[in-house]
Amino acid sequence: MKASVNALASEVVKLHLQGALPSVFDGDPHQLDTALAIGSEWFGLNHPILDCLRIGVAVHHGSLPGPYRKEIERLLQLGALKITISSPTLAQGLNLSASALVIHSLWRSGKMIEPSEFRNIVGRAGRAFIDSSGLIVHPMFEPTWRARKNWSDLVADAQPRDMQSGLVRLLLELLVRMQRSLGETDLDRLLEYVTSAAAWSFPELADEAAADASISRRTWTSQVASLDSALLSLVHDVEIEQSDVAASLDAALSSSLWARTLAHKNESVRLALRVGLLARSEVIWRGSTPAQRKGYYLAGVGFQTGRQLDLYSDELNRHLRAADASIMLGHETQAVESIIEFARIAFNVVPFTPKALPNNWEEVLADWLRGRQVVEIRSDDGFAVFEFIEESLAYRLPWALESVRVRATAHESADSSPWDLDTPDLGLAVAAVESGTLNRSTSLLMRAGFASRSGAIAAVDSTGATFTTLTEMNAWLNSEIVLERASDLGWPTLSTREVWASFRARSTPSQQRTWHHEEHEVAAAWYGSYQPTPGAPYRAVSLDHDETVLETSDAQRVGKLVSALNPRRQGLLRVTARNVPNAVELSYLGPADLTF
Repeated sequence: MKASVNALASEVVKLHLQGALPSVFDGDPHQLDTALAIGSEWFGLNHPILDCLRIGVAVHHGSLPGPYRKEIERLLQLGALKITISSPTLAQGLNLSASALVIHSLWRSGKMIEPSEFRNIVGRAGRAFIDSSGLIVHPMFEPTWRARKNWSDLVADAQPRDMQSGLVRLLLELLVRMQRSLGETDLDRLLEYVTSAAAWSFPELADEAAADASISRRTWTSQVASLDSALLSLVHDVEIEQSDVAASLDAALSSSLWARTLAHKNESVRLALRVGLLARSEVIWRGSTPAQRKGYYLAGVGFQTGRQLDLYSDELNRHLRAADASIMLGHETQAVESIIEFARIAFNVVPFTPKALPNNWEEVLADWLRGRQVVEIRSDDGFAVFEFIEESLAYRLPWALESVRVRATAHESADSSPWDLDTPDLGLAVAAVESGTLNRSTSLLMRAGFASRSGAIAAVDSTGATFTTLTEMNAWLNSEIVLERASDLGWPTLSTREVWASFRARSTPSQQRTWHHEEHEVAAAWYGSYQPTPGAPYRAVSLDHDETVLETSDAQRVGKLVSALNPRRQGLLRVTARNVPNAVELSYLGPADLTF
């Protein structure tokens, strides 16, 4: 899906350059500044994804860098972008809709998409209170009987259905694969297999292609881990004896959606589901101590992952502690080495294993932690490296770091004291890997919502900031040096000043912003032979290209300010002509956002 989305984006740009597709963007160009600034850090200035954005076409898929993806989603929710090229990920978790939906393909990784996913996607067609109905189109370049049937089957299967328990669906998928691996439908044989230890290893299928088996193996591991997490959350008392687990599960699931869903299944299915649930719980309880189960539950991992963390716990704990200590003390080299050593182990533990691991991943990780620009890190590798950064460094590795840290609270550590989750100087490695910097102030600034990594690094470096808490960060944001630098059109960097303005507007609640009165005499340039009348009022209108024009009361543009104003200012501004020919007086009442 990702590859087809990127390819289609390139075709859109080509059509635009050939004059076959005009720009569909009709809003304020400043709306795109933040997304373009963030995107240029990852893709470079002239990537097809950004070229599409400039003409009003959004590109969205799950492998896009998180900060850029979130900004695109914000623009979509605002209605600033009219056309979207997207994988199905856009339909998940976002309250978006469209007048027309064109479904390019019904397939992913050689398999038809699930009816539930199709139902979620087509449900986005038709904007509430605007369209009476949505238009859904599926182009068939080869309208064969099979292609038409696939479409018809999906449409039929996508009709609304009764709500079912997610736990039931999860367990059913596992049981169906077990049954397929046995090659028979005998219930007794299936139940006998389910209660054996071998049942929970990945069941091989004789007729499954190697590529499909690889995908299925990853899915199986994820599903078993989800089942384990559900069981550990249902049985709250990790000290409970194995013989009492069944009663505890019955009590927890009584009158639940699980019980109501089971009531609609036939007796054989009900029996298989109940046996499967108890069999997996017995595997967990037989193979772990109460302290281990508590660790798995806190870390949010399954039994197999938990056992791997137990196996490598001494090494992982040592590297994590060394990384946190090195970051706190400012020892960059030691911090990088400790995090890389941690990753060497964690990347071999599912689900922390990257989908794709670049040959030079250690170098990429080191450059990322040292704050090197992403476009320089990825070099000519296209999407491969920043996908690794987004999927593995900003997601899987922090997950592993946090899982190890949280798991350790259930065990005695090497120095006989449990780790304290509330200790502020723990979790520094997690923040460093997520944000791509070992500087604590930069990391905190990004975690607070400043979406530009290069801008955050520049802002902290240029002011010598050393804050390590939110209170200290807020004091820094309102310090004289930051307010002074913020008036510079090139601060934190020329390309990120709009990102900074947006961050400051969001980070300071409007009810907490202090309004004050400012008066300035600023230079103005009048158009043509226009001569201002002293005391005449004007309206200041901010345009693209950092220009603020002056309009008369009848909307005639008669001049401009030599220095542009912040287009996102929120206060009340009055502009009047002065006795001096090339100057005007600004009288402003509002927060400190008149200038950039």
